[in-house]
Amino acid sequence: MFVAVNHISPDLVPAIFDPALGLALLRVTGVEGTVDAVTGIESGVVKATVVRTLRPDTPAPGAPVSFPFARLANEELRFRNGANAWNTLRLEKDALLLVAWAAADASRGVFSLTAASSPASDADPEIAEIREAVEIHALAAASRPPRLSKAMIDGKGSLRRYACAAVGPRGLVPRAEGVRMLSDAIASPKTGLDDDLFLADTLIAPPLFDSAKGPDAPNAAVLTTLACELVTAKPADAGGWLRDLYGIVMPELDNDPEEDWTKRRALLRAVGVPFKKMDDRLRELSRTSGQDIPLAVKLQEALAKAWKD
Repeated sequence: MFVAVNHISPDLVPAIFDPALGLALLRVTGVEGTVDAVTGIESGVVKATVVRTLRPDTPAPGAPVSFPFARLANEELRFRNGANAWNTLRLEKDALLLVAWAAADASRGVFSLTAASSPASDADPEIAEIREAVEIHALAAASRPPRLSKAMIDGKGSLRRYACAAVGPRGLVPRAEGVRMLSDAIASPKTGLDDDLFLADTLIAPPLFDSAKGPDAPNAAVLTTLACELVTAKPADAGGWLRDLYGIVMPELDNDPEEDWTKRRALLRAVGVPFKKMDDRLRELSRTSGQDIPLAVKLQEALAKAWKD
């Protein structure tokens, strides 16, 4: 049976949102491949057994399965072309593979992969994170928010990325609730600066921050969260918050400069942090923030003008 081989992603999170795809942990039992001397592509079939199914319950653990593969034959080139996960997977006997797949011929145990990664062992935290994300996704909509909030704080890899996608671009919760959940996670003492800036990437992007909606309640909440972090962060840690806030307030929003300023002024006045605190911090960063000094200067000037007008 011929099964076409496509590029596959190293990221399994999108597959969690697709109920047509299965997720499983496999152990490789053998690899049969040949190299095309002209194209430099190695292709063939990987044989494996199922260690654990994450969704659905079939095929059962211990079941033999197989799937076609195609990757660059040259190891150095594979290393430089990791966007196609075939080039990064450990395709060797006894290696573990965490996969998202669709059945090509279920009766013969033949599958087609859409995403995969190579966990270090069956105790790799990534396996547990994918499993928990699958469990959350299977819950009724009303039961998801508490688990999503916890995942944003406690997740380290796929679990956090799943939670962010769920409340952001996938829209599994209302917009205002997604903003609140992310803001609460950023404010948690359990998360560090890098965690918080990662969470903020979802907060400042559509659909949660929607520049077309002006200073509505969710947008104002996003602005306030960023501003709170900006004024309370250590000066050395404030740069990320400055760039995020600048990025959603200061771009040209219209071809008409007057209309552009009207929209920017409305956003700046929606920030729920006292003007003096914002002004003091921006003036400080205008002197001390290195390559971000121009951003701090422009934002401080715009803020002062917004509150003067």
